Amino acid sequence: MPVNVGNTPDKAGRKLDCLVLNYLHEYRKERREEEYDSVRGPFLEGAHLYPNAGFRSENHIQLCIRSTVCIKGYFRPIKA
Repeated sequence: MPVNVGNTPDKAGRKLDCLVLNYLHEYRKERREEEYDSVRGPFLEGAHLYPNAGFRSENHIQLCIRSTVCIKGYFRPIKA
């Protein structure tokens, strides 16, 4: 069974999370349910920015685009 690994508290190598999402897609496929084109997941990580904050220093959203027809364009970050 894969595990989430990494040197950070959030275990950034999310192999188990990946397995769970892939299983969900296979499960839906077996039941002839509509496939998802993309999956979005919020990650609430890091220290609170101030007391009772909903914002944290490392909050972010990760996207998984499963169908490339959803991609209309992309950009390349400017190298600093």
